[in-house]
Amino acid sequence: ALDRIDEVHILREKVKNQLNFNPKEYFKYCFGVIHPDGEKPEKVILAFDKVQGKYIKTLPFHHSQKIIKDDKSGLIIELELFITQDLIIEILSLGENIKVLNPNSLKDEIEKRHKKAIGK
Repeated sequence: ALDRIDEVHILREKVKNQLNFNPKEYFKYCFGVIHPDGEKPEKVILAFDKVQGKYIKTLPFHHSQKIIKDDKSGLIIELELFITQDLIIEILSLGENIKVLNPNSLKDEIEKRHKKAIGK
């Protein structure tokens, strides 16, 4: 991790991308830096209360974000991405200001984690 780097040495050598690796394409459906191998991105639909919705419009959750509904009751967006630990943690961090509408597997995971937290 970058926060654990103690020292950096800049070399004059140039490195060629011999693998034709395209980071923009590789991370296209990622939320954060985790890229789950063998998984397909999913359509995720999230609802936000009015206040959080304003924030999400100014600082999008993900570049694939599309607004489905935006009115006085709040904001609903659609994303296409991998469901990863990074995404789950971000959703949990928003507490009562967010609701997962789709997919059911993500709704279930968020509910499970909230119940586990309540139990502690």
